[in-house]
Amino acid sequence: MTPAAKTIIRDVAREHGVSFEDIMGPSRNRNCVRPRKAAMSRIRAELGYSYPQIGRLFNRDHSTVMWATRGGRLRGEMTIEDRRRQLAEDAAARGHAMGVRWRGTIGKWVAHIGVDGRNIYLGCFDDHEAAATKRREAEAQYWGAHGAVHAQSGGVHA
Repeated sequence: MTPAAKTIIRDVAREHGVSFEDIMGPSRNRNCVRPRKAAMSRIRAELGYSYPQIGRLFNRDHSTVMWATRGGRLRGEMTIEDRRRQLAEDAAARGHAMGVRWRGTIGKWVAHIGVDGRNIYLGCFDDHEAAATKRREAEAQYWGAHGAVHAQSGGVHA
């Protein structure tokens, strides 16, 4: 274990009021799981470790690390609004518009929009820009002048 990783784990342990051994141990108790998840996320973000590297560090499978660092949550940790914002940020980071997804099974971009708890299908498109344009038109139609702000917040009313 590198000194940097050890420092992050110790910092997280101190912040959460648990011991270094609690984070590194096998317990599935929430008081140990949350700090462990936070430590895994910080090591991934700050040190750039791969999932298998973090898994070996914590003596866990890489899929456990993926769950811990990519949105897996314990009850009460993330609200629906937080998740929507996260999805919008992830889409923007990939250069995709919110509400536009690649559908590999049909080889097309699919656009949709959520309105009043319903998911409205906007169509299939050959290219991403056409699907994104349709999505923006739907935002203007359904959300009016607040469409751009609404979309940036992940579809959550401010």
